[in-house]
Amino acid sequence: MQQAEIYLPTSTNLALYCQSSENLRLTNMIGSSRLPQPLPSLGSPWALFETNFAHVEFGGGFYHYGYRIQLDEAGSTAQTNVWELYLCREGQPEKLLHRLALAPSSRVGLAEFTRSSIASYNQRLAKTPRDLGLHKSKISLLLQYKPDEVRAACSDAAKAMPDHWWPRLTLALVDAGNGSYAEANRELVRFAERKPSYSRYLYLAYFYQLTRKPQEAAQAIERAIALPVLDLDDDENNTECRGYSAGVYAFRSGNYTTVVKLCNVLLPIKENGNYAKAAFQDLKAAAESAIAGSKVDFTPNDAVMGFNPYERVDIQRFFPK
Repeated sequence: MQQAEIYLPTSTNLALYCQSSENLRLTNMIGSSRLPQPLPSLGSPWALFETNFAHVEFGGGFYHYGYRIQLDEAGSTAQTNVWELYLCREGQPEKLLHRLALAPSSRVGLAEFTRSSIASYNQRLAKTPRDLGLHKSKISLLLQYKPDEVRAACSDAAKAMPDHWWPRLTLALVDAGNGSYAEANRELVRFAERKPSYSRYLYLAYFYQLTRKPQEAAQAIERAIALPVLDLDDDENNTECRGYSAGVYAFRSGNYTTVVKLCNVLLPIKENGNYAKAAFQDLKAAAESAIAGSKVDFTPNDAVMGFNPYERVDIQRFFPK
């Protein structure tokens, strides 16, 4: 990282990314495949970008290191931006590696950025085709910059990981959003039926939730709770977290009988201790009161309701208007 053949192109490219950050929509944490060369070849860094600053970090655990590039605003003019690249190492003073000047109008083109990022994802996926995080990141990039290529990427992920629920669910949502709901539904039902489980039917219920099919969601929930309530190796969150989120949706949809059945199944579960018991008791009581005809003021328990498999993906892009 202190060799000129590494830090010289790094400084130029990071400065260009900063000057292009608004056009490239570089928000939040950027993973290594979206970073300029030669950074992806050095490991698995991540970065934050602003128009006048970028921080790149490697390592993890107890030791962090990386680069920081900063616009020298005092030394810059209307015709020239002056940037400084520093080496950052935990517990040590920053070390200035390079100063460079760029025209303020210099930019990285969106097409170049996208092409480079996709090529990096493809190169990494060729080596580790079952890396779900890479598939998710590539799909997220394509949703933002090349939505016409999203379905192919989802299909590639499903082929590489045929038994994993996330690529199948995502492919179904993309197809449903593109007007092929019947086919999407059929394929996802087949996926659930091939290896029936509590988890797969809850993911099917989540598909119905996002596609606004509350009755179908309730039916999928009831199929789920008819099976052993187990955490599978590829699950996201635990059985109660996923079940509670499904139950809250069923409650809001008026499927109170399904809610009571769900709570009766999940309340005896012991694997996760008592953290969700009070939430399920409140949910069940609210559903029973609604069945009895009472007006219910129910507020979900935020400490339990945490299932969102698309937290870092703009889910609305699955459903173009």
